[in-house]
Formats: sequence, structure tokens, C-alpha cells
Amino acid sequence: NLLLRVLQSTDCQKRLDFFTQVRACRRRQQNSIESQAISRLFTTPDEFYLLNQRALYSQIRERLEERGLGIRDAFIAFDYNNDAILTCSELYGGLEWLGLRLTPEDIYSMVQDMNTSQKGTILYKEFKAALKDPYADENAPDRIAAVGVFDKVRIEPKQIVELTDLEDVPEDSEPLPPDAVKKIKLKFQVAKKFTAVWDTTKTRSQKPLSIWKPSMDTGVFKKNCVRLCLGHVAVDELKDPTKAKRLKKLPFEIIEVSDTGSGHKAVVDQVVQALFPYPLRFHLVWSQSRSKKPMYIWNAVPPSNKYVAMGMVLTDTEDPPDRDCMRCVCIHLLKPTEAAPVKIWDDAGGGGRPGSVWYVSGARLLYGQKGTNEPQRKRFYDFSFSRLILEESPEVMKLFEQMYQTRMRQLEQEESRQE
Repeated sequence: NLLLRVLQSTDCQKRLDFFTQVRACRRRQQNSIESQAISRLFTTPDEFYLLNQRALYSQIRERLEERGLGIRDAFIAFDYNNDAILTCSELYGGLEWLGLRLTPEDIYSMVQDMNTSQKGTILYKEFKAALKDPYADENAPDRIAAVGVFDKVRIEPKQIVELTDLEDVPEDSEPLPPDAVKKIKLKFQVAKKFTAVWDTTKTRSQKPLSIWKPSMDTGVFKKNCVRLCLGHVAVDELKDPTKAKRLKKLPFEIIEVSDTGSGHKAVVDQVVQALFPYPLRFHLVWSQSRSKKPMYIWNAVPPSNKYVAMGMVLTDTEDPPDRDCMRCVCIHLLKPTEAAPVKIWDDAGGGGRPGSVWYVSGARLLYGQKGTNEPQRKRFYDFSFSRLILEESPEVMKLFEQMYQTRMRQLEQEESRQE
């Protein structure tokens, strides 16, 4: 508090810049600032802000105690899609369920305060650290006696624009008004080039399988156009997907985003980030590591429940793939698939834990899992269009309106802090 009082007239960004420059003079290894206790100094404007946050956390603890709930109970109930991460929308819905009337700005402020990694979402350990009673026994169990079957309760999120939706938008960028995106076009193009990722040659597998990455090259003449990888392609042959029997009648297609209006590449980039963001991280779903050709299949974790990972990716090492190797898809562009899952391969004869690869939608992207039974995931998706101009979708236009309003409020807050 004393240090905040001394620095309260200095902007948080200037504090961070000064600290970074001074620290760079040292030769020893530079650890991440976000992982250190001093990181709060660069996100907390003054001691009054800190007092407001503590008062709000105290209110939340009181509401939980009134309902006989512990911190873990609340996290489980707020986590609507059960992915062990709280988004801004999930936190907003949970706190309204507790009877707290807050604004989106309050939620953003709380998430930024709780989230030490500055990723725009909250892990359980961060949620617990913020809400634990400072006077309680540190060794006390996480869970207070909760109401009956509360673990099965899921509280509906209250949808707001996620901080992750804005993470790749430059801070000095102008807000993107909805009118600027009306003429953005989404369509599918046949993928003509693929890069081999992995196949079953020189393995003990009794069935063939090859995994491919589609090329995202748009050519020289399409400057305001972006093609997107939504996952790797699985083929139950060892041939290139353009020659495979299963894909010959219905060639594999990739999504293409282009601007038919302003012609500005910057507009296309912001639309891509809003509708097709990178995943937060990857989760290993199945691996075969004892073979001479190891394989690891990864499921992408979307930035919020407004997005879906349609496909998966495969690597030949146990290191998680880079976040930018594929993108997630906005739920407003999708519809539940009508097709039943089709198994195209299993590892019979390969030894180790059984696993299988499936087509679970018309996209025919890689979907892998442990075991050989039909996938039990609640819902799989297909695109709801073959070609779309954004102004034709009210849900998508509403999303951009929310993002525009959020960005405008951010700029207003920055201006008021500078004043």
C-alpha cells in the first residue's frame, strides 16, 4: 500500500516500462514478470483501487457463506462448460446469480486483478487466492459444506465481450465500428496443397492413417484475404488428401475471409481475431509414445464458451503445439451437425492404450480419442453457411457492436486516467 501511495500519480504502463528497462541491465536470467508478486504494481493504479477490490471480494465471500458454499463450489458452478477456466461471461453470470449487480467494467477489472498471467481468464488457484479469507487458517480445506448435489449445478453465463477477444488488437488501434465489417465475406475454398504431419508407415498399425496440414497460402493476387487452419486433416490412406478416395468426391475445403468493402487488411485481421481466435492452450487427449513414430493428439481449449474447436492437431513430440497452429470458431457461425460420427482408424495391433480417429462433422477434420467407442462429446458442429456476408448475420453484427462499445469504454478509461 505504501509503494502504491508513492506511485499513484504514475501511469501503470510507465511503471512497467521503467521496471523492464532497469531489469534489462542485469545479466542473470529474466523470469516472467507476471509470475512475480510485483506484477500487481503494474496493474493496480492506486491504494483506493485495491481497497475497492478487497471490499468486493469480501462481499462475494459473504454471499457464498449465506448460501453455504465454498470457493471450490462457486468455481465449479460458474464454470459452465466445465473446462477448468472462468471467462468474463461465466464470472458475470455467477456473480449475478449471487445477487451482485455489477457492470462489465467491474468484471473486466476483477478478471485482470485475479488473473496473474494476464490471459483474460481465471484459473481455480487464482480464484481461490483472490477470494480466500485473509484471516482464515491457510491449511483449512478448500471446500466448505455445500448444498447437496451442487456439483451438478451449472449457472448460465451472462454474455459480454471477452478480454481474450481483444488481446491481439493493438492498444493504439482505432475502435472497429460495426459498419466497417458489414461487407466482410466468409466462404470456402478447396485446399490444393497439404504438408504431411504423420502416418502409420513403419508402425505396427494394422490400418493405414495419415495426418496432413492444409496450406494457407492465398496466392499473390489476394492481398486482403486470409485463409484459416481449423485443425489437421485425417485420411484413412497414405495418399495426399487431394488423391484420397474418401476425399475425391467431396474435396477438403478451408475457410477464407476477405473484404469486399473497404479493402483494408487491418479490418480483415480484426474480424479474424473476433470470429476465429487462437485457442488459450492445448490439452493432450491421446498419445502413442512407445512406437518408433510417436504421436500425440491435442484438443484446443477455446478462449470462451462462445467459441468451438472444430478439429484437433497432431504432433510427434510431447511438447504442446504453438497456439497459432489452428483457430477456434465463433458459435454464431455454426449449427449442430446432423451426421453420425464415422470411425476411420483405430490402433489395433499398435500396442499400448487403445485409441481411435473419427470424422465427427462434415468438415472431416482430425478428431482423436482414447478407446474405440463412439465419441461421447455432447455436440459436434458444422458451418451454418457455404458463403456469408457478415451483415446477413444479426448475431455476428451484435458481437461486433459489443466489441466496439467495449473498446470505446477502454479508450475513455485510458483518457480519464491520463487526465
